[in-house]
Amino acid sequence: MAKKKAAKKPAAKKPAAAQKPAAAKAGSQVTHESLRTTLRAAAERFLAANRKALKDETPYAFLFEIGTQSVHAHGALATEEGLARSVAEEDDPKLAAKAFRWGSTEDGGWIQQPDSAFAEANAQLARARDAGLFQELDEDEAFEGLCLDVLRELDAADTFGTGAARKKIALGVCGIGGPEVPGDLLLSVKAVNPPEVWKRVKREADECEDAQGELD
Repeated sequence: MAKKKAAKKPAAKKPAAAQKPAAAKAGSQVTHESLRTTLRAAAERFLAANRKALKDETPYAFLFEIGTQSVHAHGALATEEGLARSVAEEDDPKLAAKAFRWGSTEDGGWIQQPDSAFAEANAQLARARDAGLFQELDEDEAFEGLCLDVLRELDAADTFGTGAARKKIALGVCGIGGPEVPGDLLLSVKAVNPPEVWKRVKREADECEDAQGELD
């Protein structure tokens, strides 16, 4: 995954009462709770760094990209405007937009930086993996379940808006680089989004596969 340096801005200080639980320090015991807290903080840093895109454009997706073999997580944000820019010079922009919308996160104008927002979370995830924390269940399912829990927490805090604004954005989990097949994303989308969002993404995923076939 290509990395670009993101400008660092000093974090605004909060009153002591408003501080969130601190992530586990290196060497301390890693628990599901500390992982959830750290992963949520990583997502919030990623979204804060991209607040201009969230404010000035129309986001249609925020995904956790996860690697299950080495257990690591990253963020991917997509906007309608970013998608349109990415296909503007294609022979058939409308067809390309359908093909890229739920295809690889390396295409279609997806925002994947700053990846540094997830550095602390990934260090803790590596320790959790080494400690066997994910072996209580199937490792892939346990890790994806953790990510889904974090998305639910962010959604409950109105991180992605409310009402009509919330329904414009789909939350989900996919493999690194995006879903190999757009339909692979649907189970996670169904788990953490309003029913109308899932139905829309299902339709778009079908259109995506058809468009990819035409482009091939």
